[in-house]
Amino acid sequence: MREPIIHHEHPELEYNLWGNNHLKYKGILFTGTIFFDDTNPVSYVEYKNGEYDGNEIAYHQNGQLAEKNFYHEGRYISGKMIYENGQLRHNSENENIIFDEDGLITKKNNVWYYKSGKARLIAEDLKTEIYTEAGDLAILIETVRDDSKRIPVFQTTYYHQVLIKDYNNLTDHIYLYPEDNFEFRQLIFVHVNAWIIEVFRSVNRTEAIHIVNKMISESDNRLKQNLDYRIESVEKTFIHNSKIFIKLLEKGEFDNNDHNFNRSFSKLIF
Repeated sequence: MREPIIHHEHPELEYNLWGNNHLKYKGILFTGTIFFDDTNPVSYVEYKNGEYDGNEIAYHQNGQLAEKNFYHEGRYISGKMIYENGQLRHNSENENIIFDEDGLITKKNNVWYYKSGKARLIAEDLKTEIYTEAGDLAILIETVRDDSKRIPVFQTTYYHQVLIKDYNNLTDHIYLYPEDNFEFRQLIFVHVNAWIIEVFRSVNRTEAIHIVNKMISESDNRLKQNLDYRIESVEKTFIHNSKIFIKLLEKGEFDNNDHNFNRSFSKLIF
């Protein structure tokens, strides 16, 4: 460890509230090591001139190494993350692969996977495909170039019967690491809500409202489980926003779709 070695709650440390940089000790940009004694071994991070510089080492409560990162002048250079059971989650040398606690691939490049190994979401330059666990295509987002206007136009296809049957494949928390569920849920709900809007516009308004209420009920049931606080926050926010979503649907806020304004087209396939 780079000296001096200071406890992270030392009263003469001045933290930057907006980030990890510009840490000061006794009014001077800090060079040394900050340690955290809530784990055994202790976790620590090295600084130089107020910036992360050197090792950042963190441990789980059971003593298992959790993170080992290396920085140079505030810039992340390399590192790895490890689960409490010792399974590697992520290594910067294989930066496009994320494993779960069982050693199964959660995400590789721009593809998210189910625990079964089947693709859940495939993101490419000009299209995104979202699948159910059974392997059925549920949502297809394509980018269509308009050379005359030089503005990309997005065309989304919703496979209604597939979504009605298995939409919860897309919304369930199937990953063991909370951040992965958080990231995927934030990504997927935009598309699921857009599907519901299309159902409301062109199929059956009662059915659309029923789908949202069913999703709210499912989130209520998830909240009865022992969820990570970040996932619990996602569920509570979803319930709150979904109730507002229903009111907006009922007021007709989504009845019109100006393609010239939002540069997107949608269609339902039955």
